[in-house]
Amino acid sequence: RSIEEMLVTAALIEATGPLDRPGIALASVSGGGCGMFADLADQHGVPTPAFMPETCEKLAGVLPSFASSLNPLDMTGAVLQDPSLWSKALPVLFDDPGIGLVVTLIAMPGTPAEMATCEVHWPVIAQAYRDAGRRPLLLSQVLQPMGPEARQVAQASGLHDIIFGMDFGARALGHLVRWSGRLREGSGPVEAVAALADPPRLGGERDALDFLASHGVPVVPGAVVQDAGSAL
Repeated sequence: RSIEEMLVTAALIEATGPLDRPGIALASVSGGGCGMFADLADQHGVPTPAFMPETCEKLAGVLPSFASSLNPLDMTGAVLQDPSLWSKALPVLFDDPGIGLVVTLIAMPGTPAEMATCEVHWPVIAQAYRDAGRRPLLLSQVLQPMGPEARQVAQASGLHDIIFGMDFGARALGHLVRWSGRLREGSGPVEAVAALADPPRLGGERDALDFLASHGVPVVPGAVVQDAGSAL
């Protein structure tokens, strides 16, 4: 519905590729954030299925007794005291057979104390994804720019895929799920698409269209001309 939504969706698809399963899981230390995401997921067609019984049993073994096992998953503020809970709970979500993608909800730091918290937690989150052979994917609660200090922490942690804003994130996840579903319903296996190692610098719209056409993307035919007579 907007250029911003298109860009966020494209960045998400580039990060994840097509999903094998449509279920989306979200983990957060914010119960309020979980509730807001659940509403947005329902609004934008993002399936957040209940975790399987064995998943709930494993979560009960690693999270505090007062934590629930709902999806989205509120890991509670206990994780702020024990960051290792990320490395214990996230792999449980990865293994749930109904979940195709796990997203971790975060807040961008705005104070030195919040930055210090990110310096502790972001590397643990990223490592939990990597240990499971997954590409770390974070969702920021608010649509906002990322400051240079936070960007340095993210890069040092190996966090390259951060979707900004829960509303845009939920919209993009809905598009991702529907796109993946259409691919699964098509004929033949889906080939992995890798980002270009050395993307070209395109000089304008015509260059972009020619580039897409050269890679098999249907475009409206056209040519650049220098005068009105040649355009007829």
